Amino acid sequence: MRYFTSSGIVIGSRAAGVLIGFATQLLLARILPVTELGIYFTVMSLAAVLSVFCTVGYPMIMPRFVAKAAKTKDYVKFSAFLAKARTDWIGMSFILVLLGGGLAAFWPALDFNLRASLIAGILTAPFLASLRLNGSLANALRRFALGFVPDLLIRPAVFSLLIIVFWYLMSGIDVISILLIHLAVASVLAAWQYFRIRRPFGYSQDQDDYHMPGGNCPEGVRSQAAFMLIAMLFVAVIADVGILSASVMLSNKELAIFAICLKISTICGFAVYAVQQISVRDAADAILDSEAGSLKSVLLRTNLTSLFIALTAFFFIYLFGEEILTFFGPQFAVGYQCLLILMTVNIFTALAGPTMQIIGIIGEEKSSSLVFLSAMILLFLLNLLLTPEYGLIGAGLAFMLTMMVWPFMLGYIISKKTGIHPANFIAGS
Repeated sequence: MRYFTSSGIVIGSRAAGVLIGFATQLLLARILPVTELGIYFTVMSLAAVLSVFCTVGYPMIMPRFVAKAAKTKDYVKFSAFLAKARTDWIGMSFILVLLGGGLAAFWPALDFNLRASLIAGILTAPFLASLRLNGSLANALRRFALGFVPDLLIRPAVFSLLIIVFWYLMSGIDVISILLIHLAVASVLAAWQYFRIRRPFGYSQDQDDYHMPGGNCPEGVRSQAAFMLIAMLFVAVIADVGILSASVMLSNKELAIFAICLKISTICGFAVYAVQQISVRDAADAILDSEAGSLKSVLLRTNLTSLFIALTAFFFIYLFGEEILTFFGPQFAVGYQCLLILMTVNIFTALAGPTMQIIGIIGEEKSSSLVFLSAMILLFLLNLLLTPEYGLIGAGLAFMLTMMVWPFMLGYIISKKTGIHPANFIAGS
C-alpha cells in the first residue's frame, strides 16, 4: 500500500506538472519565433546537463548511504558524507559557472541574445543541481513529496504562471526574460528545499552536517560518485543530452520539433524512472539483508508497473500523437514518426529493470562507467551518421538505438557480479 501511495504522489505530481509544462510549451511555441524557441530548448538543455556535473554524481550513491545509516544508526558518518557531497556541489558549481559564464561572456561569435541566454542558463545550473542532490536525499528517506514535488510540480507551475503574468503585463516576452524567470524560480525552490531537509536524521546542533570532522567521511566517496556522473546524464537529463547532440546537425526549426518530440517521450520516461526510483530503498534494504525473495518481489512489482506505463503511453501516442503535435503548431506534425520511435525507448527501459539504481546500491560504479562512456560516444556517432542524412528520423533512431543498448549491458554486469537479475518478471519466494 505504501508503494502505491508513494507512486501516486510522484506520478500525480508529475502528471500535474506535465500538464502545466505542456501548456507552457504550447504558449512558448506560439509567442516565441522558431529561432528563439530553438535557443530556449538548447539553453535549458545545457543548464540541465551542467546541473548533473555540479552534483558530482552524489545523487546516484545517496540511497546506499542513507540505507546504511538507517540500518547501523551511524548518523555521524552519514553527516560527514552529506557535508562532503554539499561541499563538492558548491566547489564544482563555482568552477563550472566561472568557466562557462566566462566563455559565454567573451566568445566573439555570439550575438547578445544568445550570449545573455547562455549566461542565464549557466547560472541556473547550480540551483537545479541542488534540487537533484537534496531531492535524492529526500527520496532515499522516503520523503517523496519533498523529493519530487518541488521540482516536478511547483517549479513548472510557478514558472508557467510568471511567464503568463509577465507576458500579459509587458504585452510580449523574449527568450532572455523567460530564462531569467526560470533562474529566479529555481533558486528560491532550491533554498526552500535545502532548509526543509538540512538535517535529515534530526541532528542536534553539535552534529550540524556542515561542521562534522572530515575524517568521519568514508574514503573514496567522491570517486564513487564521480564514476556515476555519466550514468546520471542517462537517468536525469538524457533528453537534454539528446537535444544537445543533435543541435549541431539540425536546423533551428527541426531542433524545435525534435525537442518537443523528445520532451513528450520523456514524460512517459520519467514515469518509468519514478516507479524504479521509488523502489530503490526497498531494493537496497533487501540487498543489504540478503533477502533474495524480497528483492525478487520488489523487482517484479517495479518491472510490471513500469512496463504497463510504457506500453500504455506508446499506444496512446500511436493513436493521438499527431494531434498532440499539432497543438504546438501545424509545422510540428511532421515529427509524428520521430515521436513513435522515441516512445519505444521507454519500453526497453522498463524491460531492462532498475539497472541504474541497483548499480548504485551494490557499489559497482566503476564497472559501469565504461558502459555509460561507450553509450555516450555511440549516441554522438549515430547522430553524425544518421541525422545529416535522415533529419528528424535519423535523430530519433540515434537516440533509440543508444537507449536500447546500455540498460541491458548494465543488467549483464549486475548479474555477473552479484547474481541479481534486474529484468525480473518472476515472483519471489
